[in-house]
Amino acid sequence: MKLDVDLEVIKLEGSPYEIGYQQGRKLRDKPVSALTSAVAGNEIEAWCAQIDPILLEELTGLADGLGMDIPAVLTAYSGYGAAMPAMGCTAHAHKNVYARNYDFSPDMYDARFVFVKPNQGYASMGFSQHVVGRLDGMNEAGLVAGLHFVNTGSNIHGFMATTIIRMLLNQCGTIAEAMELLHHVPHRHCYNYSLLDYQGNMVIVEATPDNVVVRDCPELLTCTNHFETEHLKRFNRDGMVEHGRKRGAFIWSQSSNNLSPMAAYDMFHSQASPLFFTDYKGFFGTLHTVVYVPSEGKAITGLCGQDQPHIWRMEKSRNI
Repeated sequence: MKLDVDLEVIKLEGSPYEIGYQQGRKLRDKPVSALTSAVAGNEIEAWCAQIDPILLEELTGLADGLGMDIPAVLTAYSGYGAAMPAMGCTAHAHKNVYARNYDFSPDMYDARFVFVKPNQGYASMGFSQHVVGRLDGMNEAGLVAGLHFVNTGSNIHGFMATTIIRMLLNQCGTIAEAMELLHHVPHRHCYNYSLLDYQGNMVIVEATPDNVVVRDCPELLTCTNHFETEHLKRFNRDGMVEHGRKRGAFIWSQSSNNLSPMAAYDMFHSQASPLFFTDYKGFFGTLHTVVYVPSEGKAITGLCGQDQPHIWRMEKSRNI
């Protein structure tokens, strides 16, 4: 099964405010989904100012571009205190290749691949969600990050994983820097984060609203939608552990530490692959495949089983 989904490619540069404003102007004519939070705008603003002032400036520009007031935009697009339905995602990484499928419903999918080049923080590219958030991405320092939903966990206030991925791309150039942020930011739900940096360091971070556990992956990384750490297993959803382990076992059976980017892409994107799903009505259909290659500043993408991959490159920077 193939869905007819068109990818919108957006390139933005300037100050964070200008980047937000440009997106707001575009979205007046072509809106994307928002997840409204019940948290007051002033609380969200305070947390954004503390964790990522660059993102707060972009949200301010987004508000002006949309013609909305800032509190309304913060509750709709910051990802703080909002909830998202369950999803599935699979990732594999080794050395300098990171491959991933994002599995969800097209009803809540931006279908936007965004390049941002701000005058503050790192430039990055990745698949957006709710405008400023990212499902996955790579920045100019060569840090790659992706999310994997595990469970809702609790209802305490905190940021959605899509916003946290964007914060990582804005601020962090290495795994060590990413660990510092992930231990500091308040987490709304239970997620795995799969991370690779330019030096070839790889980790899986198991995060709940109350705990952050780092699992080092010295040679190969395989990540799905359940926790492996013993005291966090109580958060795993029924049925998802076995489902995730089957995906992981397939990857381990096919993988090595010299799998090429295109071989990794084919392993994830083939509709005959156990990693490709078509249950779009059940929020578990493969919406995109992406392979990030930090050493080349390159991404290979494909949507919804469409046959022809596309290759995107970031401009060379001081780090790549």
